Amino acid sequence: MRRLLLAVTLGLAAPSAFALSVEAPRVVAVADTVSSDTLAARSIRAEAFFFDGKSAELRALADSEFSAMLTDEAHSAFLMQIMNFGGAGASGAWEALEFQGMKAYRRPYTLAGMAARFVVVFNADGQIAGLALAPEG
Repeated sequence: MRRLLLAVTLGLAAPSAFALSVEAPRVVAVADTVSSDTLAARSIRAEAFFFDGKSAELRALADSEFSAMLTDEAHSAFLMQIMNFGGAGASGAWEALEFQGMKAYRRPYTLAGMAARFVVVFNADGQIAGLALAPEG
């Protein structure tokens, strides 16, 4: 099983998919002590930091595994790839999800004219364990 940090897949017409993945995190339940309001606020901050290119601020919100993956260079490359394909923009409200004992927040996006989603996944301590920007489907 692999954990997706970020994927920008623009369909068959695109020359390639752009992704970085690492080993999957251990699946644990999110502690009840981390409120939904706190996780929602962290999702909003993570989205802003991500699209503003603020890698250090994202790493401060992340667990040690994700933080180690998110280098300034990798983050810049992701943003450049997104901009090269016409950028991305939010197109809806945040939605809370829970799967395999983990909590995530998802927001609809438009990516190169296609429906997509921006997802922030949290570990048991309420730290970011993963981010994804990927087409719906």
